[in-house]
Amino acid sequence: EGLYVDNMLLIVLIYMLASLIIYLSYWSKPALYAFLCGCIVSISWVNWTRIESFYNDEIQVYDMKKGVLVDIFARGQLFTYSSPSIGTKSIDFAAGNNRAAHYITSETQKLPSGLVTVEKRKLWLIDTISTRRVVPNIDTIDVIVVNANIPPPSKIIKTETLILGHTVKPYNLAKWKAYVAQEPKTDIHILSSDGAVCLNL
Repeated sequence: EGLYVDNMLLIVLIYMLASLIIYLSYWSKPALYAFLCGCIVSISWVNWTRIESFYNDEIQVYDMKKGVLVDIFARGQLFTYSSPSIGTKSIDFAAGNNRAAHYITSETQKLPSGLVTVEKRKLWLIDTISTRRVVPNIDTIDVIVVNANIPPPSKIIKTETLILGHTVKPYNLAKWKAYVAQEPKTDIHILSSDGAVCLNL
């Protein structure tokens, strides 16, 4: 649990195991050297991926039918929002492997629904009708995540990315698409058809 092994590291571990078996069977020095080289490579690879994941800031919106689950990875920290309807086991199943891949060791910081700001990026998490009624008094939001079956607000807010969850029905999907149609550069992701979404933070 909480263990993540990527393909490259898995190959190195198999190589090390084979070298160790050969060494113990035949006391072969080349096999011992191969095993030691494998140790050096695996340690270097783990350290490199840790450094890379620390600077790989991203927003992950998972494909959850019962609600919305958003993880924001920023400088080795995890900021997360999940619908009250999603249980802990479902969260661990959907996000556990991805979180392990980012080597998250610090305590998870819970985000509220509504407008949030992480690393200067603004997200509007609309998960209830009450959230929708509180329209932010700004003109631009980087990412809007909608998981309530409601139409868009009357106020026009520009956004780079619009993500629509499973609870948004077709007639409101059409309204949200029309809402952002005036901005050709807006990316629209529908979780029910497109699956999970990963964005650079």
